[in-house]
Amino acid sequence: MLFENSMDGSDFYIGDELLFGRIINSCRYTSITDRSKFFANYFVGRPYLLGSLGDGALSCIDQRPFMRSDVFDCVTFVVTVLALSMSSSVLDFIMNMKALLYGDKNPDYLNRMHFISGQWNNFLSGKNILLDITAELAGNLNDDALKLSSINLNVSEFFKNKTVDDVFLIGDCSAQDKIFALNSLKKNASNLLDIKSEICFISFRDLFMLPSESRCLLYSSIPGGAIFEIVRCDWGIENKIGTLLDVCHMGFIFTDNGQTTCCHASSVLGEVVSVACDEYFRSYLDIDASSGVNIQKINYAR
Repeated sequence: MLFENSMDGSDFYIGDELLFGRIINSCRYTSITDRSKFFANYFVGRPYLLGSLGDGALSCIDQRPFMRSDVFDCVTFVVTVLALSMSSSVLDFIMNMKALLYGDKNPDYLNRMHFISGQWNNFLSGKNILLDITAELAGNLNDDALKLSSINLNVSEFFKNKTVDDVFLIGDCSAQDKIFALNSLKKNASNLLDIKSEICFISFRDLFMLPSESRCLLYSSIPGGAIFEIVRCDWGIENKIGTLLDVCHMGFIFTDNGQTTCCHASSVLGEVVSVACDEYFRSYLDIDASSGVNIQKINYAR
């Protein structure tokens, strides 16, 4: 992997600093809605790669850059597009990526906001960057449509389940170096407390009880550029990652000429795609009947 050093000392993949600067400068839109649409559409077709970002050269676990333009997973796609939408320069972008990934902490694997519900949503709502409008939207449905997922995120077990495959050290490092870094991570995370996670969502089962016209009206009332988060109560992910998890996927919602689409990095399709919102949401009825969607409005004003 080839990296280059930016003007503030952060690492980029070769060519990415110029690319991010060019697309920031080429975006003439001023509203956060239009800017998020511009940047999201720019990356449509980029390949999907789970865990596509690192934490920078100073990280003890993953020293890959924390900015990347060629591949995305669902979280890194949302974070990158949101950071670009908030930025007027590459330096702004670097600062915003750090804030969206690590909050008020320094870039490092242990400091990354790994959990969307319970960490990421809470931090960004506290900074008035996101606003949860799910309950407001649910007012158009029956009284039982709004659900609440409430779980404990077992943070120490999450890190305990990490393996040497999660360790990316740049330069001349041995297998023993990776094992030492992994064991240090687990030791430092061993006393971390659980995080209480609560997130409200609109049940897909109740959503699709509405006639098509009513669903289209509901979709059209969602502000452009809002972030959708798919919530699954019966995901069964705990045995794989060491903790319960409620948010399984995320992306952006846009409406053009009466057509509402979801733009997201899809593991199923293997790339960033833009698909009809109604069709995409309906697909979850066959995956998990208890699933639903949370909607976060981008509340940030440039």
